[in-house]
Amino acid sequence: MNNAGIVLRKPFLETTGEDLEETLATNVKAVFCLSREAAKGMSRRGRGCIINASSISGSLGFENRSAYCASKGAVNLLTRAMAFELGPMGIRVNAVAPES
Repeated sequence: MNNAGIVLRKPFLETTGEDLEETLATNVKAVFCLSREAAKGMSRRGRGCIINASSISGSLGFENRSAYCASKGAVNLLTRAMAFELGPMGIRVNAVAPES
């Protein structure tokens, strides 16, 4: 379960490049890297399950959360791509998207 994440509540025009980088590193890059390492072992066993924490913000978008919404949208598409690629290896990949 990839559940680490940060929420940046800041107007778009005040969000810095550093804000975006930190949000993407925590919310997307960590999911990518940790899932890749876990999937290596799962692929050897021929089964496994990866669950990514997303958010409704990744589909709808909300005011003062542009970096967060972008990161959770990326998690949604990363989850789909991983599911297509890892599914044939017996690895299920899903995301949960609670309201946040």
